[in-house]
Amino acid sequence: MSEWREFRPQQKLLNSNFDGYRLTLEPLAQYTLKFDNNIHVQKDIEFDNDLYTYNGIKGFKSLNQLYIHNNDLYFFDRMHSIQQINLSSNESFSHLQQPTIVYQLPKNTLYGSMFFITDSLVFVCDGRSKLFILNTNKNSKWKLLYEEDFDEYLTSPIRLLHAVCYEGYLHAIIGFIQTECQLLWVTFSLGSSNEMKLTRRRILNGKKWPDFVAIESNGQGLYIATEGLYTFTFDSLIEVKKEEIPKQSVVEKIESSFHYIWSQTHNIIEIEIDSKTNEPQQWSVNIESNHLKCSVNDVVLIDAKLFDNIDPKESSYVITKDKNNQLTITLQKSNVGLFWNEIFKEGQAISGDIKMNSLPETNNIEEDNEVKQPYNSQQLEECDQYSNDTDNFLSRFDGDTHCITHQALVFNQILFTKLNPPSLCIRHDVDGLIWHINSIVSNDQAPWTHEATLNAFGYVQVSKQNRKFISTPIDYSYALISDTSTHIYIYKQNSPTSNLPGSSLRNRKSGKLVESIAKQHMISLENHNEILGLITTNERTYILIDDQLYIFLKIMDSGQLTIEKVTQLLHQHTFPASVEAALIAIRECSMFARKDLSMLANRFIFCHSLSTSSTNPSQTIWIKTLNNIQELHTLDLIRQFLEKQSDLTISTHVFDMIFFDILSDPDHPLFTLYYNLILKFLSLAISFESKPTLTIIARWFLTISKTMDSLITKIFEYIIHEHIALAITKSINNLCTISPLFTLCFIKQTCILLDKENFIIDKKIIQTLIELLTYGLTNSTNLLLITLQQEFIAQNNSSLFNFVPSMIRLNVLFPLREFGSSSLCLHLDHFHTSILSFLFSIVIHKSDQNNILQKNLFPSNYFEQLPITIQDFIEREKPNQKNIDECIQRYLQILSICKTLSLPLTQLYISDLAKHFSLFTHHKLFHILKDKEEQEMKKT
Repeated sequence: MSEWREFRPQQKLLNSNFDGYRLTLEPLAQYTLKFDNNIHVQKDIEFDNDLYTYNGIKGFKSLNQLYIHNNDLYFFDRMHSIQQINLSSNESFSHLQQPTIVYQLPKNTLYGSMFFITDSLVFVCDGRSKLFILNTNKNSKWKLLYEEDFDEYLTSPIRLLHAVCYEGYLHAIIGFIQTECQLLWVTFSLGSSNEMKLTRRRILNGKKWPDFVAIESNGQGLYIATEGLYTFTFDSLIEVKKEEIPKQSVVEKIESSFHYIWSQTHNIIEIEIDSKTNEPQQWSVNIESNHLKCSVNDVVLIDAKLFDNIDPKESSYVITKDKNNQLTITLQKSNVGLFWNEIFKEGQAISGDIKMNSLPETNNIEEDNEVKQPYNSQQLEECDQYSNDTDNFLSRFDGDTHCITHQALVFNQILFTKLNPPSLCIRHDVDGLIWHINSIVSNDQAPWTHEATLNAFGYVQVSKQNRKFISTPIDYSYALISDTSTHIYIYKQNSPTSNLPGSSLRNRKSGKLVESIAKQHMISLENHNEILGLITTNERTYILIDDQLYIFLKIMDSGQLTIEKVTQLLHQHTFPASVEAALIAIRECSMFARKDLSMLANRFIFCHSLSTSSTNPSQTIWIKTLNNIQELHTLDLIRQFLEKQSDLTISTHVFDMIFFDILSDPDHPLFTLYYNLILKFLSLAISFESKPTLTIIARWFLTISKTMDSLITKIFEYIIHEHIALAITKSINNLCTISPLFTLCFIKQTCILLDKENFIIDKKIIQTLIELLTYGLTNSTNLLLITLQQEFIAQNNSSLFNFVPSMIRLNVLFPLREFGSSSLCLHLDHFHTSILSFLFSIVIHKSDQNNILQKNLFPSNYFEQLPITIQDFIEREKPNQKNIDECIQRYLQILSICKTLSLPLTQLYISDLAKHFSLFTHHKLFHILKDKEEQEMKKT
């Protein structure tokens, strides 16, 4: 049984005092990316004559061809390639890179469509008969995981409409047209190793192409908004029971001048009969649980069985004499929520019609409160009248029972729909109401909720006769309409008129203070080609045409702000509110110079102030005004702010504005203060296991490594001396999981510091560090290798993160340092074993990514230079023979692994080693390796 639901707006989301949009000429930040000559967006499907129908055009023409995932954009080109526009790695939109191909579809592809379901999985449809499941490898080409051809089940063209992933199952909806419109709902199982298997097929049929289709996020139900209704016709797992055809209603018509009109809500049926005369009438009404009888002046008007049972005790009738003797019968439904298709099943009755409720009731309105109309109905124009010959329904289907569980009649026009998250914008009076689609997990849960209101949007969109796309970001701060070409209209919802003190805006006529206004922007594109794609986010708007991408940055309320005005605003806040306000200002005011933002952070985040030097009164210096507790509080607010940002690029920008410029200049007067701050900030990030912060700091190390290597060394000396207790409790394995990039830097710097002859450190701390390094190498081998590979592929300054050469040098020279501790020696042996295992993992793994790592892992002549270092160390320190033998054995064992025939990491020959380093020839392992090398050379 389906539950009848109405669209009940939330009163708190309606604005009856909305005063319209004001056209603004404020400029918007605009960037363009002109594609190379050979890159063009795919064309619409070329139809055969039999597909030039209402359904065909609605389903396959004028589709949005721009996709977004993890802040990167994607589109299909005319060669059926998936092109990626990398936005996440670009700090400046003025220097965007050209699109790159991430996947190539087959040549017989008709029309590409795709839907991202997880961070690493995407469904791609070729428009003909095939569905692909791809792995979106970061910084590399996409990999095909599964391919399914539905050629025997459907006819081309086809289109991917929606997809979700939930608890190991992937669901996708494909739309196509045969004699009727059909929806193919397919389900795939996802194994632990990404094995895919088609487990279920379901087909639904309908007369009209749907306005909206979305699978519930839990995969249990399906929402469809369309003219008429869809029904299940096939299920490969559960048999679809044919719906019992109800007996044809046999209602004998009574010829009479009387006529009834009936309507329904989720709980009542209302019947109105008007006598259309002022003469008194003698009415007689008899209400039973499933039967209604009504007569006037002893003439029977209705004597029929009702469509469903009612509650006679709660039902009633009223005679209204001032309305031409109108009779109103109110019947209380026994099955509340059941939608009646008709009012009588059998019997006899006068003629009647259904009355459409003009507007559903509004939630949270007290009975005594009169709802104000947000417009004057006499001002409505002809274009505002929306009528539909066929009823529009929004229905929720249960995927297992094949029945409609929830249903609503869509009285007004659907303005636009979105799939991320699934939602519809339906006209309500002159507004556009956003209805969010929910996943049903309990019987009392509403299937859809009123999420937001676009003021007067139902009215303004009607005037855009050439509109093609309509969209809004997930925060609903603005709505956007694009014409077929050239023009873009942005309607920003109410925002404060000013956030600066002392400024105000008043109505010219009434003199009342205007606290907020809604703005309209009109944009004319320089290129007049057809607009093919549109994406709106909270921060940006992307417009795609055939060979070009337009980017418009978020509309700022404070477009005329200067650094002086922001400073005035921040002065109103006291600590710690000033810290949060300054962080937001740094994030939002990207138009200001870096130097200005850095000083903004200095004054309002760390609250440093200028003071006169005690030794030199003519000199001014920066001093702290916060105590140590307040300083830690400030650093923790920064950490929390960086973690809350949805985009790591934004977090990196804020971090750079706060720390980068000052710490990059050792001569800066604030350098010492900021050096102490970054040490505390790093300790805090490790303590809270903050992945974004540690990754940002690691990237910062990469940026300054070429010019300020000594600074990085000092920072890690601090970590080892002051933070080692925390490292013991958390272990380096935690760091590997939190931020592998930071861990690589930590391992390398630790090895370098331990290898320093003048580095004074307690033996217990050395033992602890060796334990941590061993633990990390053993338990996070794959994670460290993958991160190293990514850095070499990205062609960064990977030497900062390549810890392997430093680690091998440290390990080989350790036996020559006589520590006199049997416990430490045992840990050093374990460390050596973990290094051998780590190197073995590198040489046996075969892949393109690993080949790049293997070629760049060691500097040239590394294994030739290391014996020289060993000899110099022996001559200088003169260790005993046992330690010398241990050192040489470690070197030879590492060399043997690195000389694996499949992918050697060094070209050094054992025989050449004997010519220059006679010390090695006394070792037994040397002769074993030499004999093996000679045998292999004879074979080749």
